[in-house]
Amino acid sequence: MTTKKAKTPEPAAPSKSKNLRITASPGKTHDRLLAEIAADGLATGACLLVDFGKGAYGELSLTDAVRVIDDTAKAVHGGNLKGAETMLTAQAVALNAIFGELARRSAMNMGGLLWRGRNLHAAGAQGPGPVSGHP
Repeated sequence: MTTKKAKTPEPAAPSKSKNLRITASPGKTHDRLLAEIAADGLATGACLLVDFGKGAYGELSLTDAVRVIDDTAKAVHGGNLKGAETMLTAQAVALNAIFGELARRSAMNMGGLLWRGRNLHAAGAQGPGPVSGHP
């Protein structure tokens, strides 16, 4: 009777969200390149982008995230603020929505005093009328 050896599984390819590929520069060690990336914020920003973006966008490439942030920074350094302005505008709108919802919840936890007697709706808007959820 012969026994079959269990196949050793192939090592998994490194996850693109955990693997940073960098190009060697003459006169700089690998450690020096990593230290430069970490010191200028590229790696930190890219790691945060990959980690926090996973829920909305799936697995992102850490290498590509570093490149995108670097390209964006170079555009800003060159005087092109369009990308930064767009991002900041989107963040301001999102934060304003979050702020409004948290303020509403806070008021409700305080007995709804801040919302009592207010009819919140856009002037001239078609729709159901006042915002629901307040006393």
